[in-house]
Amino acid sequence: MSTKPLNYEIQVMGRQQPIVYKDAVPASLTVAAPPKDKTVAFLALLIKKYHDEIMKSQAWKCWKCDKKATSMLHTPMPYLHLKEPMVTDIAQPICCNGGVCDKEGRLMIEEEMREACGVGPAGL
Repeated sequence: MSTKPLNYEIQVMGRQQPIVYKDAVPASLTVAAPPKDKTVAFLALLIKKYHDEIMKSQAWKCWKCDKKATSMLHTPMPYLHLKEPMVTDIAQPICCNGGVCDKEGRLMIEEEMREACGVGPAGL
């Protein structure tokens, strides 16, 4: 399988500098409209590959309640079609998977994405 170099940049809320990893992406995903299922699977593997290392890199606090973070909520944004493929991942440290802070984090990212796309608040 042919691959291309990839920059994986994780912007963790509460941290000024991004965490950057060098990796590789299948060349078949670096086209303008790659298969969605294969892209989603690639992103899931990429996040899983580095998640534990990121969690162990420091004592994270929940983005919302300031309790000890036990996981991260990841929102990867792939730019695999660029000359130098990259994935920017907005990561929010969370105290509990599926808890209130996790749910509010997901809603916040959804709202920010809507605003960035000019869609407006949910339901409008």
